[in-house]
Amino acid sequence: MKLYIFLFLFWSSSLIAEEVRQTFESVRANGRGGTYVAVYDSDEASRLNPATLAESNISFQLRYGQLDVFVGQNTLETITDVISGLSEGSIFGVLQKLDNKWGERQLGQGQLSLFAMRFGGFEISPFFYNRSYLEMRTPAVPEAAFEVDTMAGINFSYGWEITKTLKLGVSLRPTHRWYSATRMSLVDVTSIISNTEGTSALGLVYGFGLGVDLGVIYAPEKNFRLGLTIHHLGDMEYFQDYGSEPPQIWQKIALGLLKRWELNSLHWDFMLDVYGPINREGVNLLRTVRLGTEVGTDIFTRDNDLGVTFGFRDGYFSAGAYFDLFLIRFDVANYAVELGELPGQRVDRRWGFSARVTSTF
Repeated sequence: MKLYIFLFLFWSSSLIAEEVRQTFESVRANGRGGTYVAVYDSDEASRLNPATLAESNISFQLRYGQLDVFVGQNTLETITDVISGLSEGSIFGVLQKLDNKWGERQLGQGQLSLFAMRFGGFEISPFFYNRSYLEMRTPAVPEAAFEVDTMAGINFSYGWEITKTLKLGVSLRPTHRWYSATRMSLVDVTSIISNTEGTSALGLVYGFGLGVDLGVIYAPEKNFRLGLTIHHLGDMEYFQDYGSEPPQIWQKIALGLLKRWELNSLHWDFMLDVYGPINREGVNLLRTVRLGTEVGTDIFTRDNDLGVTFGFRDGYFSAGAYFDLFLIRFDVANYAVELGELPGQRVDRRWGFSARVTSTF
């Protein structure tokens, strides 16, 4: 019966965005192919599925700080090439090393959260987010495309236990957003240099809005779970802007399944997520499915403290690892995102690193 239910949900779903971008990225989830919908409670519950907060059995938790950094493999290679070229003492050497960078996305992304607190099923977590990239392209006229997306706000989340098998959760996220995305040719660069109002020429817009996330966890058995998440319910609108508002953050609906096997002290999880039900950008349906697995064990906390992750997303494999030393935790992952229309068309491989310091009572 469970299989029939999930197959129905599967066939009714499809991907929402060319690159499925969340307000928050999770290094651990990206290591297992971007799967997160039906996971168990963790310190990232409010970012992934707020319904899992209803499973929290802690009285109080203080996360002093959490820093997540995501860097494109292209970016790391470019930095290495520049340093290598400069060490040779020749600007021409630098230009030669950068000659093969045309058409590649140079991406960097960071998330910072300070003094996040959890009281049972309620959590409050301030955050700061920045995602930036640059692409140099060579059509008939050389041009550059870049995006800078910065957000600051507070995430308020709560999870309810409706029954022993059903949990619901909600997150409210008042957010101030600064956004700039521009494509420029050499002619545009010249006009910007001569323009005293450079920020408007670069397309900077900003506004204040409210994001709403909903989550559901249905767990008929301890080791089998179904999940549903709706991020940015109804699309994130801005109820205060300054002449021109940033683009909407589209609603993203995801369905997920998790099956756990317990091997002595080890937990082996298999996860499958499907995105839908509206394919708003018309991407290939093969990209609607994400697969992930995680093998870990709990030593200090309620969550896995030591483990490895593997996944399959957009036609590419991912892998990661993490370890928790009770007060401080580290995560690392290598994964890939498809920037084209079809799997295998235009891969952007990335690294993710995370560190957080936590006290739990």
